[in-house]
Amino acid sequence: MLSVWPVALLGMRLIGLEHDCKALEGLHNRSDAKWTYISPAADFQADGKRTGSYGLAGEELTTNAKGESFISYADYAIAVVDEAESGKHVGERISVYAK
Repeated sequence: MLSVWPVALLGMRLIGLEHDCKALEGLHNRSDAKWTYISPAADFQADGKRTGSYGLAGEELTTNAKGESFISYADYAIAVVDEAESGKHVGERISVYAK
């Protein structure tokens, strides 16, 4: 299930998305840093259960086999550490979602 944003918060989120886009553009223009930009699924669940299982995708919105796009903070954190350790997506934006 996707989160529903009140109108006031949606405006703030759109400003945040614009800032995120500018930050990502800035990273693409750098040659002096190693970076990976990891976006959470559409529904980013603070109190979600840690499963230890997640999927990786590119910049597009990705859903699991049930058509859902969510990730718990705990599983997102695992994905961030795994990516930092592996270095498989340096210089890329990826997304992470619950399988």
